[in-house]
Amino acid sequence: DLGCVAPIHGEAGVGTGLSQAAPNGHLACPAATHYHFDQVASLGSIAIGNSVANDGAVAVRPNTGFGMYIAGHFFLFEMAAPATLPKATVWNLRTYIGAISGGGGSVGSAGNLGAYAFSAQPSPFTAVGASLKAAYSVTNSVRAATKGDLDAVHTVPDPYYVTNAFETSPSGHIIKFVNLPTQAIIRVYSTSGVLVRVLEHNSTQFGGEEVWDVRNRNNQVVASGVYFYHIEAPSGARRVGRMTIVNFAQ
Repeated sequence: DLGCVAPIHGEAGVGTGLSQAAPNGHLACPAATHYHFDQVASLGSIAIGNSVANDGAVAVRPNTGFGMYIAGHFFLFEMAAPATLPKATVWNLRTYIGAISGGGGSVGSAGNLGAYAFSAQPSPFTAVGASLKAAYSVTNSVRAATKGDLDAVHTVPDPYYVTNAFETSPSGHIIKFVNLPTQAIIRVYSTSGVLVRVLEHNSTQFGGEEVWDVRNRNNQVVASGVYFYHIEAPSGARRVGRMTIVNFAQ
C-alpha cells in the first residue's frame, strides 16, 4: 500500500531514502515502510485513495501494480490481469494541465457523458532540469513632446535678482530654462508684447536645459520687469510662462 510509504527524497536510480516521522498519519499505518528509488519496477499490492477522510479504509486493488516518482509527484499504475511487466519497457510521460470531461458507456449511474472535452490551464514550471530563457529587442526612438511635457518647463532662478550662483562674472548673466524636450524654440516677450529674444534648443534627451544671457536681440541687458516666454516643440505643443527680472542698469 503506497499510502503508507514514508516520503522519499532523492533521484531515480538512487538506492537511499529518508523518511519523516509519522508520515500519512491519517492512514493509521502501524509503521512507515522505507521504499528506495529504483530503475526497475516491482509489482505489488496497491491501494488508491482519493480523500483524506476515506484513505484509511480504501480497499486494495484487485490487480497488482507499481508506483513511479516523476518530477516531485507519485503515480500509481494498476496492471491488467494477468499482471506482467515486460522487461525493457519504455514509458513516455505526457502530462496535461486542465480538466477532462465527457466519456461514453456505463460510467457509474450517469451513463453516456458525451464526447470527451479538455479545458487547458496554464502549465506550472516544474519540469526537472527546466530552464527559462528570454529574448528581446529594443528600438530607441524620440517621443514627440506633449503639452504635459512642456508644463514641467520653468526658469531658474525665478525671480532673477541682480545675479545668481550660476554666474561666474559680473557681466555674465544667466537664466536657465530647464526640463526642456529634445527640441524647442523659446521666445521671450516683454509685457507689452515686444519680442525680446529667440532661443533655439537642440538636445539628445528629454529634460535638458537652455541658457539665456538675459540680453535682448541687440545684445543689451534687459531692464527689470516681468517677462513672458513662449515655448514651442516640433510636435506643435506650446506653453506660455512668465518670469520676473530685477536687474541693475549699466
